[in-house]
Amino acid sequence: MKKLISVLLSMITVLGLVGCGGANNKEATSSKANAASASDEKKNVAKESSTVLFEDEYAKITYLGIDRTYTSGPEITIAIENKCTQDLFIEGHDFLVDDYSVKQTPMYEISAGQKIKEKMSFMSQDIDKSQNIDRYFQSVAGRFLIKPKDNRDTTLKEEKFELKFNDSSNSTQKEKNKVLFEDEYAKVTYIGINRGIGPMVELKLENKSNQELVIQIRDAVADGYNIDPKFSSKVLPGKKVTGTIYLDIANVSKDFMFLEGKFIITPADKQGEVLKEEPFKIKY
Repeated sequence: MKKLISVLLSMITVLGLVGCGGANNKEATSSKANAASASDEKKNVAKESSTVLFEDEYAKITYLGIDRTYTSGPEITIAIENKCTQDLFIEGHDFLVDDYSVKQTPMYEISAGQKIKEKMSFMSQDIDKSQNIDRYFQSVAGRFLIKPKDNRDTTLKEEKFELKFNDSSNSTQKEKNKVLFEDEYAKVTYIGINRGIGPMVELKLENKSNQELVIQIRDAVADGYNIDPKFSSKVLPGKKVTGTIYLDIANVSKDFMFLEGKFIITPADKQGEVLKEEPFKIKY
């Protein structure tokens, strides 16, 4: 009887171990499936983040991303693929940023059959030097000329492109594109903030008058602390420019939550004469 009981207990133990092993195998299989699914999702996201600007029999250019943190201006990363059997020279022309003409003539050399990554850098001013590029611009358009590297007077193909951004990195800025004030002389709009090297608040300024204006900031306070921001911008009659308020991290935290003060509007030729004072406040 004891032997029979021992045999039965041994069989139960063996069956239990087999069951556990099966469960572990199922869990392992499930984990692998989940990991594969997550990997596929990441791949899909990566694919969606790139945009083909153009593709023809000679070349393919793909937008890969934008970095808006550079002080000199945003940089766009592109991939260029030479699809033909000759070395190419690709030249950009007639670039528009948010419908403003900009001084931008990117040029790239690429060997036959090669694929490279390059940058398109957008500096601070456009062609007539009276407008600044909005760091948070939402569209870029232009055209690329494809030429043989050894004969740049010949154009093989001309390709137009348009790139529109849906920049989620700026969506957390609650008051982005908020009009800080508008009067008979000027209009100032808050564009966004770059908290990189030191906080930089981006503004768009419009001169609504028929005289050149200087717009400055006074009595500025960040999170209740008095600061001395570096900001003074000249704006020609009827023109729009962007300006940057540079905040010293010695005087203000990078993570400050509000900025307030007043704008002083003066004639450019009589800066001692104040035309208007306009208070403002930005919350984050």
